[in-house]
Amino acid sequence: MTAWSFTLRSLAVQTGTAYELEAPGPGGLGNPPARTQDQERGQFAGDVGGDDVFQRRVITIPVAVLGAAGDPDDCRTKLRALQTAWRPSDVDLDLTMVVAGETLTYSGRPRGCEADVELLGQGVCRAFLTFEALTPYAAGSSESVPVP
Repeated sequence: MTAWSFTLRSLAVQTGTAYELEAPGPGGLGNPPARTQDQERGQFAGDVGGDDVFQRRVITIPVAVLGAAGDPDDCRTKLRALQTAWRPSDVDLDLTMVVAGETLTYSGRPRGCEADVELLGQGVCRAFLTFEALTPYAAGSSESVPVP
Protein backbone atom coordinates (compact mmCIF):
# COMPACT_ATOMS: atom_id res chain seq x y z
CA MET A 1 0.00 0.00 0.00
CA THR A 2 1.23 3.49 -0.86
CA ALA A 3 2.06 5.77 2.06
CA TRP A 4 0.12 9.02 2.04
CA SER A 5 0.52 12.19 4.06
CA PHE A 6 -1.58 15.38 4.06
CA THR A 7 -0.47 18.38 6.11
CA LEU A 8 -2.44 21.57 6.71
CA ARG A 9 -1.56 24.15 9.38
CA SER A 10 1.10 21.73 10.73
CA LEU A 11 -1.42 18.94 11.45
CA ALA A 12 -0.61 15.78 9.49
CA VAL A 13 -2.95 13.01 8.40
CA GLN A 14 -0.73 9.98 7.84
CA THR A 15 -0.17 6.33 8.68
CA GLY A 16 1.08 5.71 12.20
CA THR A 17 -0.49 8.82 13.73
CA ALA A 18 -3.77 9.51 15.50
CA TYR A 19 -5.09 10.66 12.11
CA GLU A 20 -5.19 7.70 9.70
CA LEU A 21 -6.32 7.88 6.08
CA GLU A 22 -9.45 5.76 5.60
CA ALA A 23 -10.74 3.82 2.61
CA PRO A 24 -11.50 4.59 -0.14
CA GLY A 25 -8.69 7.13 0.18
CA PRO A 26 -8.40 10.69 -1.08
CA GLY A 27 -10.66 12.02 -3.79
CA GLY A 28 -10.24 14.76 -6.34
CA LEU A 29 -6.76 13.85 -7.52
CA GLY A 30 -7.68 13.14 -11.13
CA ASN A 31 -8.51 15.84 -13.63
CA PRO A 32 -10.76 18.52 -12.15
CA PRO A 33 -13.88 19.43 -14.13
CA ALA A 34 -13.45 21.70 -17.12
CA ARG A 35 -14.97 25.15 -17.41
CA THR A 36 -16.04 25.46 -21.01
CA GLN A 37 -17.00 28.47 -23.10
CA ASP A 38 -18.71 26.85 -26.07
CA GLN A 39 -21.07 29.09 -28.07
CA GLU A 40 -24.18 28.22 -30.02
CA ARG A 41 -23.89 28.55 -33.79
CA GLY A 42 -27.13 30.46 -34.26
CA GLN A 43 -29.20 28.84 -37.00
CA PHE A 44 -26.55 26.17 -37.64
CA ALA A 45 -26.38 22.82 -35.85
CA GLY A 46 -23.89 22.31 -33.07
CA ASP A 47 -21.66 24.65 -31.11
CA VAL A 48 -18.34 26.39 -31.61
CA GLY A 49 -15.73 25.32 -29.10
CA GLY A 50 -14.31 28.03 -26.88
CA ASP A 51 -11.50 27.97 -24.34
CA ASP A 52 -11.57 24.99 -21.98
CA VAL A 53 -9.75 25.38 -18.65
CA PHE A 54 -9.71 23.39 -15.43
CA GLN A 55 -11.84 24.62 -12.55
CA ARG A 56 -10.68 24.48 -8.96
CA ARG A 57 -9.69 21.07 -7.60
CA VAL A 58 -11.77 19.71 -4.71
CA ILE A 59 -9.71 17.30 -2.60
CA THR A 60 -11.50 15.08 -0.09
CA ILE A 61 -9.79 13.08 2.64
CA PRO A 62 -11.58 10.46 4.79
CA VAL A 63 -9.86 10.18 8.18
CA ALA A 64 -10.10 7.95 11.25
CA VAL A 65 -9.28 9.85 14.44
CA LEU A 66 -7.86 7.45 17.02
CA GLY A 67 -7.85 8.13 20.75
CA ALA A 68 -4.88 6.76 22.70
CA ALA A 69 -5.72 3.24 23.92
CA GLY A 70 -9.33 3.71 22.81
CA ASP A 71 -9.89 6.68 25.15
CA PRO A 72 -13.03 8.66 24.15
CA ASP A 73 -11.81 11.88 25.81
CA ASP A 74 -8.47 11.72 23.98
CA CYS A 75 -10.30 11.05 20.70
CA ARG A 76 -12.56 14.06 21.29
CA THR A 77 -9.50 16.26 21.97
CA LYS A 78 -7.79 15.05 18.77
CA LEU A 79 -10.97 15.60 16.78
CA ARG A 80 -11.12 19.20 18.02
CA ALA A 81 -7.49 19.70 16.95
CA LEU A 82 -8.36 18.37 13.48
CA GLN A 83 -11.41 20.65 13.27
CA THR A 84 -9.25 23.61 14.32
CA ALA A 85 -6.67 22.86 11.63
CA TRP A 86 -9.42 22.60 8.98
CA ARG A 87 -11.34 25.72 10.06
CA PRO A 88 -12.21 28.29 7.38
CA SER A 89 -9.55 30.76 6.29
CA ASP A 90 -9.69 34.27 4.84
CA VAL A 91 -6.44 33.64 2.97
CA ASP A 92 -5.13 30.82 0.81
CA LEU A 93 -3.25 28.10 2.67
CA ASP A 94 -0.99 25.30 1.48
CA LEU A 95 -2.07 21.67 1.65
CA THR A 96 1.07 19.56 1.35
CA MET A 97 0.56 16.02 0.11
CA VAL A 98 3.24 13.34 -0.01
CA VAL A 99 2.58 10.16 -1.95
CA ALA A 100 5.19 7.58 -2.89
CA GLY A 101 7.97 10.02 -2.05
CA GLU A 102 6.65 12.85 -4.25
CA THR A 103 5.67 16.09 -2.50
CA LEU A 104 2.87 18.17 -4.00
CA THR A 105 1.57 21.44 -2.58
CA TYR A 106 -1.88 22.76 -3.43
CA SER A 107 -2.88 26.34 -2.63
CA GLY A 108 -6.43 27.01 -1.58
CA ARG A 109 -8.79 26.87 1.36
CA PRO A 110 -10.05 24.25 3.77
CA ARG A 111 -13.80 23.90 3.28
CA GLY A 112 -14.88 21.63 6.07
CA CYS A 113 -14.35 18.84 8.54
CA GLU A 114 -17.48 16.74 8.91
CA ALA A 115 -17.34 14.49 11.97
CA ASP A 116 -19.05 11.17 12.69
CA VAL A 117 -18.86 10.39 16.43
CA GLU A 118 -20.86 7.15 16.35
CA LEU A 119 -17.84 5.16 17.62
CA LEU A 120 -16.61 7.79 20.08
CA GLY A 121 -17.29 5.44 23.01
CA GLN A 122 -14.61 3.15 21.54
CA GLY A 123 -12.16 6.03 21.14
CA VAL A 124 -12.62 6.37 17.38
CA CYS A 125 -14.16 9.13 15.29
CA ARG A 126 -14.42 9.47 11.58
CA ALA A 127 -13.96 12.75 9.75
CA PHE A 128 -14.34 13.83 6.16
CA LEU A 129 -12.06 16.70 5.17
CA THR A 130 -12.57 18.96 2.16
CA PHE A 131 -9.97 21.27 0.63
CA GLU A 132 -10.58 23.42 -2.44
CA ALA A 133 -7.38 24.05 -4.38
CA LEU A 134 -8.32 27.26 -6.15
CA THR A 135 -5.48 26.72 -8.61
CA PRO A 136 -5.89 23.14 -9.84
CA TYR A 137 -2.17 22.55 -10.39
CA ALA A 138 0.16 21.50 -7.60
CA ALA A 139 3.49 23.14 -6.97
CA GLY A 140 6.15 20.49 -7.36
CA SER A 141 4.15 18.38 -9.76
CA SER A 142 5.26 17.21 -13.16
CA GLU A 143 2.00 18.43 -14.72
CA SER A 144 2.54 20.75 -17.65
CA VAL A 145 0.40 23.76 -18.36
CA PRO A 146 -0.15 24.44 -22.07
CA VAL A 147 0.67 27.97 -23.16
CA PRO A 148 -1.70 29.30 -25.84
